Amino acid sequence: MGFPSSFADVTKEVTGVSSFPTAGVIPAATTLTGTFTSVGSIVTGVGTFFESEIMGSKWLYSASLNQVRQIRQIYNQTTLHLVTPFTANIAGAEAVRITGVKNKSVSCFNRGVTTAVFNNRDIIANTTENASNEWGLTPITYDAISSTLQFQIIRSV
Repeated sequence: MGFPSSFADVTKEVTGVSSFPTAGVIPAATTLTGTFTSVGSIVTGVGTFFESEIMGSKWLYSASLNQVRQIRQIYNQTTLHLVTPFTANIAGAEAVRITGVKNKSVSCFNRGVTTAVFNNRDIIANTTENASNEWGLTPITYDAISSTLQFQIIRSV
Protein backbone atom coordinates (compact mmCIF):
# COMPACT_ATOMS: atom_id res chain seq x y z
CA MET A 1 0.00 0.00 0.00
CA GLY A 2 1.67 3.24 -1.10
CA PHE A 3 1.10 6.76 0.10
CA PRO A 4 1.15 9.39 -2.66
CA SER A 5 2.19 13.01 -2.17
CA SER A 6 -1.43 14.09 -1.82
CA PHE A 7 -4.37 14.25 0.55
CA ALA A 8 -6.31 11.24 1.72
CA ASP A 9 -8.91 10.74 4.43
CA VAL A 10 -8.77 8.16 7.19
CA THR A 11 -11.94 7.44 9.11
CA LYS A 12 -13.02 4.85 11.63
CA GLU A 13 -15.40 3.50 8.99
CA VAL A 14 -12.77 3.12 6.28
CA THR A 15 -14.49 3.45 2.92
CA GLY A 16 -13.39 2.37 -0.54
CA VAL A 17 -12.20 5.93 -1.13
CA SER A 18 -9.45 5.70 1.47
CA SER A 19 -6.34 3.56 1.05
CA PHE A 20 -5.37 4.15 4.68
CA PRO A 21 -6.34 1.73 7.45
CA THR A 22 -7.93 3.23 10.58
CA ALA A 23 -4.66 2.86 12.48
CA GLY A 24 -1.23 2.27 11.07
CA VAL A 25 2.13 3.65 10.10
CA ILE A 26 3.45 5.98 7.39
CA PRO A 27 5.16 4.75 5.26
CA ALA A 28 2.99 1.64 5.08
CA ALA A 29 4.28 -1.56 6.68
CA THR A 30 4.97 -4.71 4.67
CA THR A 31 4.00 -8.04 6.24
CA LEU A 32 6.81 -10.61 6.35
CA THR A 33 7.00 -14.36 6.83
CA GLY A 34 6.28 -15.77 10.30
CA THR A 35 5.46 -14.21 13.65
CA PHE A 36 7.52 -12.66 16.42
CA THR A 37 7.60 -12.20 20.16
CA SER A 38 9.61 -9.67 22.10
CA VAL A 39 10.99 -9.49 25.59
CA GLY A 40 12.58 -6.14 26.23
CA SER A 41 14.68 -5.18 23.23
CA ILE A 42 15.19 -8.78 21.98
CA VAL A 43 12.84 -9.98 19.22
CA THR A 44 12.50 -13.69 18.51
CA GLY A 45 10.86 -14.90 15.33
CA VAL A 46 9.08 -18.16 14.52
CA GLY A 47 9.24 -19.13 10.85
CA THR A 48 10.92 -15.79 10.07
CA PHE A 49 13.72 -14.82 7.70
CA PHE A 50 14.98 -11.63 9.35
CA GLU A 51 18.38 -11.67 7.61
CA SER A 52 16.96 -11.98 4.12
CA GLU A 53 13.60 -10.17 4.43
CA ILE A 54 14.57 -7.19 6.58
CA MET A 55 17.75 -6.32 4.68
CA GLY A 56 17.92 -2.55 4.40
CA SER A 57 14.97 -1.94 6.70
CA LYS A 58 15.65 -0.19 9.97
CA TRP A 59 12.22 -0.30 11.57
CA LEU A 60 9.90 -3.00 12.98
CA TYR A 61 6.18 -2.25 13.35
CA SER A 62 3.89 -3.89 15.90
CA ALA A 63 0.29 -3.74 14.68
CA SER A 64 -1.00 -4.93 18.06
CA LEU A 65 0.63 -1.96 19.87
CA ASN A 66 0.64 0.41 16.85
CA GLN A 67 4.27 1.20 17.61
CA VAL A 68 7.44 1.39 15.56
CA ARG A 69 10.90 0.55 16.88
CA GLN A 70 14.30 0.96 15.28
CA ILE A 71 16.28 -2.23 14.66
CA ARG A 72 19.78 -2.09 16.18
CA GLN A 73 21.09 -5.40 14.81
CA ILE A 74 19.89 -8.57 13.10
CA TYR A 75 21.68 -11.59 14.58
CA ASN A 76 20.22 -14.35 12.41
CA GLN A 77 17.00 -15.42 10.66
CA THR A 78 15.04 -15.53 13.94
CA THR A 79 16.64 -13.03 16.32
CA LEU A 80 17.12 -9.28 16.24
CA HIS A 81 17.82 -6.50 18.71
CA LEU A 82 15.85 -3.23 18.95
CA VAL A 83 17.31 0.13 19.94
CA THR A 84 14.36 0.72 22.29
CA PRO A 85 11.91 -1.98 23.43
CA PHE A 86 8.20 -1.78 22.70
CA THR A 87 6.17 -0.42 25.64
CA ALA A 88 4.99 -3.97 26.36
CA ASN A 89 6.39 -7.40 25.54
CA ILE A 90 4.75 -8.91 22.42
CA ALA A 91 3.53 -12.50 22.15
CA GLY A 92 2.63 -13.81 18.68
CA ALA A 93 2.26 -10.54 16.74
CA GLU A 94 2.84 -10.39 12.99
CA ALA A 95 6.40 -9.73 11.88
CA VAL A 96 6.25 -6.51 9.91
CA ARG A 97 8.87 -4.14 8.55
CA ILE A 98 8.67 -0.56 7.44
CA THR A 99 9.33 0.17 3.78
CA GLY A 100 12.43 2.13 2.79
CA VAL A 101 10.44 5.14 1.55
CA LYS A 102 11.42 8.30 3.39
CA ASN A 103 8.96 11.15 3.71
CA LYS A 104 10.19 14.71 3.95
CA SER A 105 7.06 15.93 5.68
CA VAL A 106 3.68 14.67 6.83
CA SER A 107 0.83 16.97 7.82
CA CYS A 108 -2.21 15.61 9.59
CA PHE A 109 -5.49 17.51 9.91
CA ASN A 110 -8.15 16.11 12.26
CA ARG A 111 -11.44 16.82 10.45
CA GLY A 112 -13.45 14.88 13.03
CA VAL A 113 -15.09 15.86 16.28
CA THR A 114 -13.04 13.65 18.61
CA THR A 115 -9.35 13.38 19.47
CA ALA A 116 -7.10 11.21 17.33
CA VAL A 117 -3.40 10.25 17.60
CA PHE A 118 -0.63 11.31 15.22
CA ASN A 119 3.09 10.75 15.80
CA ASN A 120 2.42 9.64 19.40
CA ARG A 121 0.57 12.87 20.23
CA ASP A 122 -3.10 13.64 20.68
CA ILE A 123 -4.53 15.79 17.92
CA ILE A 124 -7.80 17.43 18.88
CA ALA A 125 -10.64 18.11 16.46
CA ASN A 126 -10.09 20.77 13.80
CA THR A 127 -6.35 21.09 14.38
CA THR A 128 -3.26 20.23 12.35
CA GLU A 129 -0.02 18.55 13.41
CA ASN A 130 3.10 18.52 11.26
CA ALA A 131 6.22 16.39 11.19
CA SER A 132 9.11 17.25 8.90
CA ASN A 133 12.79 16.62 8.36
CA GLU A 134 14.76 17.61 5.27
CA TRP A 135 16.64 14.27 5.35
CA GLY A 136 13.59 12.06 5.82
CA LEU A 137 11.33 11.23 8.75
CA THR A 138 11.29 8.20 10.93
CA PRO A 139 8.07 6.20 10.49
CA ILE A 140 4.98 7.87 11.99
CA THR A 141 2.09 6.02 13.62
CA TYR A 142 -1.48 7.28 13.67
CA ASP A 143 -4.87 6.18 15.00
CA ALA A 144 -8.06 7.76 13.66
CA ILE A 145 -10.02 6.19 16.56
CA SER A 146 -13.50 7.57 15.83
CA SER A 147 -12.31 10.63 13.98
CA THR A 148 -11.42 11.60 10.40
CA LEU A 149 -7.80 12.39 9.58
CA GLN A 150 -6.54 14.01 6.42
CA PHE A 151 -2.87 13.59 5.46
CA GLN A 152 -0.56 15.48 3.14
CA ILE A 153 2.62 13.51 2.53
CA ILE A 154 5.67 14.88 0.74
CA ARG A 155 8.28 12.25 -0.12
CA SER A 156 12.01 12.86 -0.08
CA VAL A 157 13.65 12.71 -3.47
